[in-house]
Amino acid sequence: LLPFENTSIMPARNSAGQFGFINFKGEEVVPFHFEDAKAFFDGKGYVKENGKYGVIDVNGKYLVANRWNDITPAIVSGCDYIWVNDGGKWQCLQISTDKLCFDEKFDEVAPFDKKNRALYKSGDLFGAVSANGATVLPLRFTSVSLASDALDTIDKENKEAMTDSEAYRFNIY
Repeated sequence: LLPFENTSIMPARNSAGQFGFINFKGEEVVPFHFEDAKAFFDGKGYVKENGKYGVIDVNGKYLVANRWNDITPAIVSGCDYIWVNDGGKWQCLQISTDKLCFDEKFDEVAPFDKKNRALYKSGDLFGAVSANGATVLPLRFTSVSLASDALDTIDKENKEAMTDSEAYRFNIY
């Protein structure tokens, strides 16, 4: 079994190797026919069918069509943004519209936080971006060990990005 949320719907694999979703009692909620199931969180399941990932609702209806090589599940309740990968690079996608948020692509990404911001890596450098594509941290840091309130500090002080001394304080350098 894979991680699940308080709705008690979780991905499971049957004896034929197919994935579906079951409730806490072990009863089938979404039929077993998927190649993979990453999670079910906040009313959304992240599944692979016909070699591509997408997002389904509790009834098995696609919210995000299965057209992606990989997908990162949302981990914050109410988050409408995820990362999708179409062959080596990650892009931001809004679940409710099933549309990409902006054109930029990244090598590595972290899930969005409660304010729709996420860390990313391009080449050897790290930065942070909001779901609308605005820069939160410029792409110039060689490593990131981010304190949980570092991105909030930027918002609180109404800044475009951290200074080098502030970045050092949060172990972003």
